[in-house]
Amino acid sequence: MKNKNQKKTLWNLKKLREEAGIKQYEMVEMLGYSKGSTYYCKKEKGLFQFKLNEMIKIKEILSEALGRELTLDEIFCE
Repeated sequence: MKNKNQKKTLWNLKKLREEAGIKQYEMVEMLGYSKGSTYYCKKEKGLFQFKLNEMIKIKEILSEALGRELTLDEIFCE
């Protein structure tokens, strides 16, 4: 079961991804996962934790899409 902080963290990630106009399936492709993979979706739902290298890549993708430099804290912390 997700705790309160984890829910907020996942909400931050989803909110920023949607603000950037990136769909989950597009993020899957940008991260290099196989097409149709549910790996990212399960992580965004809190079923699995993100690895540091995934977090860094997500930060780079979102920063570029939003046109501003994000920090890992902005995305993955409350």
